[in-house]
Amino acid sequence: MACIAAYNSPEDLGVLLNSLDRSQRTIDEVYVVDNSNESYLHENLRLVGQYPDHFVYEVNPQRKKGCAQAFRIGMERFLVMGYDLLLLLDQDGKIQEDSIERYLDHIEEADLIVPKIRNIIPHSPYEIGLLPSKVSMLAKIDTIHASEGDEVIGPNMGLMIHRYVVEQCMYDDDHYFVGFSDFDYGLRTRRFGYRSRYFSDIIVYHPNLSEKYPKKWSRFRDWMFGVIPFQHLGYVSRHCTYRDECDLYSRVFLTTKYFPFFVVIANILHTFNPLILWYRMIRYQIAFGKTVSVYRSAIRAARVDRKTEKGKAVDHKKRGSIA
Repeated sequence: MACIAAYNSPEDLGVLLNSLDRSQRTIDEVYVVDNSNESYLHENLRLVGQYPDHFVYEVNPQRKKGCAQAFRIGMERFLVMGYDLLLLLDQDGKIQEDSIERYLDHIEEADLIVPKIRNIIPHSPYEIGLLPSKVSMLAKIDTIHASEGDEVIGPNMGLMIHRYVVEQCMYDDDHYFVGFSDFDYGLRTRRFGYRSRYFSDIIVYHPNLSEKYPKKWSRFRDWMFGVIPFQHLGYVSRHCTYRDECDLYSRVFLTTKYFPFFVVIANILHTFNPLILWYRMIRYQIAFGKTVSVYRSAIRAARVDRKTEKGKAVDHKKRGSIA
């Protein structure tokens, strides 16, 4: 089964659906969970209706509509329907005709399979669409150029997951909206002892985010990011969007949940370094009261979740060793 998190772009969704329909290996079910604004729903429904009956469309009925929730809804259906393999897809990507066959070639080699993601935009100077990631011991997240078979954290796009993994680990839509849900899933499945591996002969496509959302990064800032071992957690500014606040909460929650408390403190001290904080206060107009509130709620929730889930992971590994 494939699960697509759709949002506001019928043109992109049409490209992805067409690539799935042309796959050499028929997918049992293509399940579209639509997070779009109301003005796009009719067009997306019409698009899905053009394809065979195993293309299924559903509007996300929840108020908080992000990709984490869409993938959780997809996982719930996946378990109810009794499928064995789940493929997560972003709506602005596509697969090759032989992608599913290549996945199946490696199905016994990993619990989660991460493909090579090329840039969907032709003739672009950026060959890569998305890269897999690693998270350091100090909670710093960085992308990597992986080698064949490396254990990595894969992005949502193109991640294939075995049923037994989904039975233990669902996507967390309580603490993630869009950003960092894939990192959480990678770290959580690793805590349960599952292996997520990269295979370069599996090709899927997605836009390069640096090209799609260009930012003015200087070489100095790139160098600083590479040298500094800590993760900048961020702030709430007076111009933040709802998604920005969700991303800040998720970043703090992720760091607190999976790393020792001294790592959390080190990253907070790095974020609120007084040598540069004055500049950021002026430039970004930091809302300190709101920032502290977000940090406090994220840390409290993560500490509870960490304790509960760590016990489940230990029990799961014990049952596995006995078996």
